[in-house]
Amino acid sequence: MSAIPPRPTRPELVEQALRLAFGRADAELREKLGHPRAPGGGPAPLVDEDSAAPLIDATVAGADDERDAHERPRLRVKVKLWRFKAEVGVEQNAGTGDLMAWRNYTAASERGDKVIDRKAALEIALAEVSPLPPGATDPSITLRETGDQSSYEIEWYHFADPETIVDGDKIVVRINAATRRVHSVFKKWRRVPGEPPAA
Repeated sequence: MSAIPPRPTRPELVEQALRLAFGRADAELREKLGHPRAPGGGPAPLVDEDSAAPLIDATVAGADDERDAHERPRLRVKVKLWRFKAEVGVEQNAGTGDLMAWRNYTAASERGDKVIDRKAALEIALAEVSPLPPGATDPSITLRETGDQSSYEIEWYHFADPETIVDGDKIVVRINAATRRVHSVFKKWRRVPGEPPAA
């Protein structure tokens, strides 16, 4: 019988959230500037090993222990990335370390004229979450507009069979329609009996 992996510590979860927030911001900046990604990928170093000095200007603005509707422990971490003028929220399962959601509050608030349509928004969302897990429905696409702020919301729901929805399970991707930037991803997806494992 395989050993149960140890529960991640709170500092480990905060570190993981910091890496994810910085990694996404850095990837967006590289793409914007036309710079290639680092060979081999992997997480960006956060600390200089020789001097123990931080390599990024970031502040953990908050880290709140909570429980979701199913009483699973979760940790919400809000990170301010000064170099990228961004504020990112990361939500993790505190028991497993699995990512539950992330939100770029700065990207969500950017304003301007809508430059993408539903088809383009779906392509961007699919690039973010593909491959979709078994049981995913056809996407629901909604344009939400408030003044000169507009975002597409793309949702997939989980059906155990054609007649049975898995209550609460869904994937949601939100995209700023003026900048094409993904500013929020949420995923809650449980495997049901008889369903093949996700890729």
